[in-house]
Amino acid sequence: MWERVGKDQKRKAAGNAKDKKKRILFLAGGILGCLVLGGILTVWLFAGKHTESKKAGEGKPYHAHYVLIAESMEDRQWETLYQEMKEQGAASGIYVECLNQTFPQEYTREDYLKIAVSMQVDGIILEGEDDQKLNGLVDQAVDREIPVITLMTDCEGSKRQCFIEMGKYNLGREYARQIIETVTKDTQKVLVLVHSVKKDNSQNLILGGIRDTLKNEGNHLNLELETQVVENSEFDSAQMIRQRILSGSDIPDILICLNDQDTTSVYQVLADYNMLKTVKLIGTSTEDLILNGIRKGSVLSVIQPDAAQAGRKCLEALENYRENGHVSDYMALDAKVIHEENVKEYLADETAK
Repeated sequence: MWERVGKDQKRKAAGNAKDKKKRILFLAGGILGCLVLGGILTVWLFAGKHTESKKAGEGKPYHAHYVLIAESMEDRQWETLYQEMKEQGAASGIYVECLNQTFPQEYTREDYLKIAVSMQVDGIILEGEDDQKLNGLVDQAVDREIPVITLMTDCEGSKRQCFIEMGKYNLGREYARQIIETVTKDTQKVLVLVHSVKKDNSQNLILGGIRDTLKNEGNHLNLELETQVVENSEFDSAQMIRQRILSGSDIPDILICLNDQDTTSVYQVLADYNMLKTVKLIGTSTEDLILNGIRKGSVLSVIQPDAAQAGRKCLEALENYRENGHVSDYMALDAKVIHEENVKEYLADETAK
C-alpha cells in the first residue's frame, strides 16, 4: 500500500511539474508575442513616417521630423494650422506629421505624447492644458532631448521650451475694434460671455484689452459693457441667451463669445428665435455654419490666430532650439479677423489647401 501511495505522489509531483512547465512556456510565449507585436508596430510607425514624408516633401529627404498633437482635429482652426505647418515644413526640408490623423482612434493627448517619444521624433508641437499628468509627459519628452513647443494653451510649470499663442490682451483690443467699427447710434449694450471655471487669467486679460481700447479709441461712444458668467458648457451659454430673449429684457446689441463652442451654440439660438438681425455676434468659430453667417451678414466677424504666422513661428522655434540650444520662452501671434468683406477670400484659401 505504501508503495502505491509513493507512486501516486510521484505521479502527482510529475504532473505538477508538467503544469508548471506549461505555464512558464505559455508566459514566455505571451512575452515573445508582445515583443514581436511591439517590433511590428515600431517598424510600421517608422515605415509609415518615411512613406508619408516622401509624399509631403515631394520625394526630397527631410532633416527633421516634428509632430503636432491637438486635443481634437475636428476644429477647422487646428486643421488650418496643421496644413500651414506641413506646407512650410516641406519647403524647408521638415516633415510635419499630425498624430491625431496618423492614429485616428480615440487616443488622448497623453497617449500621443507617449507615441511621439517612442518614435524618437525631433520635436513636438502640442496644444497644452493645465494638467499635471500632461506636464509630466512633456517633462519626460524634454528629458529625452525632444523639444516641446506648446501652442495656444500652455503646460504651465512644465519643461517645455516655448509657448506660442494669440496674446489675450491684444485679442481683447481686436474685439473692441470690431465693436467700434460696427456700432451705430442705436447700439447701447455689449455683452461678453465668460466662463466660471477658467483656471487661468486669460479671460481677464481679454476683458482688460476690450475695456482699455473702448476707453482710449471708443471714448466717443455711449456703450454699456456687461460680462455674463456661465458654466463651462455651451449648453449653459445657449440657455442664458435663450432666457434673455424669452424675458424680452437685457437683450444685447452686440454679443461676444470667447470660444468656438459658445459661438456656435449661441448663433443657433439666435437663429431659432429670428434674432440674428437684432443681436450682432462676434466670435471665434470657423465652422461652415458661422462662415455662412458672416457671408449672409448675420455674424459680424470671427477672430482667429494668423495660421501662417503660427506655423512659421512653431517651426522656427524648434529649429532655433535644436541649432542653438535656446529659444524665447514666449511668442505672441497676430489676430486674423474674418468678416463679410474677406470671408470669400478665406474660404477660397481653405479650399485651395
